[in-house]
Amino acid sequence: MNKINLFSICSLLFFLSCNQATEINTDITTIVAGTSKITGSIITPDDSHMDSIMVTISLTHPISGENVRQEILVDQKGKFSLEFNTETETSLIGLSTSVNPYKVLYIKSRNNDSTYIDIVYNSNRDFKNIEIAPAMNKYDMMQSLVVLNKMIDHRPTDPNWVYPRLYDKGTDEFLDYAKNNVFKKSALFVDNDELLSKEFKDIIVKDYRLFLYTGHVFDYEREMKHNYRNATRDTTGKPNIQKIDRSYFRFLKDFNLNDAQWEYMMDYFGFEGIPSYLVYNRKGILINKFTGFPGNDTLKGMINEALK
Repeated sequence: MNKINLFSICSLLFFLSCNQATEINTDITTIVAGTSKITGSIITPDDSHMDSIMVTISLTHPISGENVRQEILVDQKGKFSLEFNTETETSLIGLSTSVNPYKVLYIKSRNNDSTYIDIVYNSNRDFKNIEIAPAMNKYDMMQSLVVLNKMIDHRPTDPNWVYPRLYDKGTDEFLDYAKNNVFKKSALFVDNDELLSKEFKDIIVKDYRLFLYTGHVFDYEREMKHNYRNATRDTTGKPNIQKIDRSYFRFLKDFNLNDAQWEYMMDYFGFEGIPSYLVYNRKGILINKFTGFPGNDTLKGMINEALK
């Protein structure tokens, strides 16, 4: 998967990745309407054509859902300065340059503050050195998207591996399969990576879980049709797919979201073919559903009641 496109996915989910059970600052989920700035310099081995280098930042606003992409040319000395709007006190942005657009950096930025970054490339157009202020774990910054990309792209290498037949099984088996997928990918790529901070390990695993579930689990019927075609190579037949009820969505308890994140998640992800809003308590029990949006205040009150 293209790493720039991948950033649009995981930065959208960054707002959901931070909950009260982690050590991440709650400023990440504090809603604001402000601006931030990123400045810095780009240095290449030959220092030629400096004023033709483009710096690109990617940012997804978690409240409006807007995907923002801004570009700016560096000056003849390789310097640049770029302001961007923010919707949360702390935002996650992706930064790349035309020197090597496939090398994307994960950078945290604070509202009404400035981030400074110097990027030095080697002759292979790879990162030679990066300096950033305020300081960040450089491995987090450079490798988080790489690790997430590996989790998404990984396929079994066992020559005896057989594509799983899930379309003729129960929903319990499918949900167990999805849950185990997250566990196995985490064990393979994240858990034993000693250079990743705990904060970004949590972000990566939660981003992958949300990527997997929103793309493959929420719409059970679509996924089972896809599974049938891949498992049987039958492009014309139609499987007899089990009908789901609201108990199917008990997997939402695994997301461990706080009240603001529950509200955001239900507001952002429209579930086609099922009620637009599902309210679960912390035990995973569905306590209410809505086919129309009842208003922010009403919904927030019900969510807060469910989370007691």
